Amino acid sequence: LQAFLRSIVSPAPGKFDEAKAEEGWDLFYGKANCNACHFSGEGTGARQFFLHIAQDTNPGGLLDNGIKTPGLRGLALTAPYFHDGSAATLRDVMERYSSGVDAVPVLTASEQEALVEYMKSL
Repeated sequence: LQAFLRSIVSPAPGKFDEAKAEEGWDLFYGKANCNACHFSGEGTGARQFFLHIAQDTNPGGLLDNGIKTPGLRGLALTAPYFHDGSAATLRDVMERYSSGVDAVPVLTASEQEALVEYMKSL
């Protein structure tokens, strides 16, 4: 089992703007503070289950234990995003998170695009 798990590798990134991705890296670890939750090597954080769901009601049932947080590697290949598939693109993800939710500051369109390019580079 260990050999199999070690054999799993991340997919190679597709095309992305390298300069913008560098800006996105700075934002990820700086102003946007993404690494506060996505700090592990896989980008999941210490807990692998995300309990905060942006809704007013308790999800109940099997979701009471939370949703398994997927890693960020190969993220550009895994659309749609969020537990309910409500974000069709990485741009949609950035718009949702940069609207001042979850302690993420409001980001400009240019900053959102830089974060998208960084996500595409993973």
